[in-house]
Amino acid sequence: MKKIIVALVVVLTLALLAGCGEKNVQPAGSAAGQKESAAANKEQRIEKLVAAWKSGGLKAEIGEDLGVTTAAKNLYGAVKGYLVIIEGGLVVVMEFDPDNLNSVARNYLSRVEAEGSVPRRGDGVREPHWKNQEFTLMGSSDLDINKHPHKDKIVEIFKSFK
Repeated sequence: MKKIIVALVVVLTLALLAGCGEKNVQPAGSAAGQKESAAANKEQRIEKLVAAWKSGGLKAEIGEDLGVTTAAKNLYGAVKGYLVIIEGGLVVVMEFDPDNLNSVARNYLSRVEAEGSVPRRGDGVREPHWKNQEFTLMGSSDLDINKHPHKDKIVEIFKSFK
């Protein structure tokens, strides 16, 4: 268990460092400013998703906003990732821009929709992933979501989120 925790800390640290970079600030009236406004609205969407889990009787909070990490972009084509703590267990929520999907995102999302699982890197073990609108839900490296005592409720609320 200690090895898993240490591995998770190392991976998260590397992911955060990979996502660090210079931010390009634009005036609010510019096209970039409008995109930032849309991004702020999307941040509210993740908060609404977490609120939906809470309304369903689960203790849930955003544990860490992973931002735009290299792993999120390269492995999934996501625009942002979040670690969400639900009833003490970590799950990963990836956010996509449905109007601007790259080939990596299209491939990943089509596999999730068609198969409901994706092979894990390294050992090829298939892990369940779920899609709902601009988000996907998956287990984290320290939690097999199938073993979470509230898995059915977590997935049910995620899939019904509007």
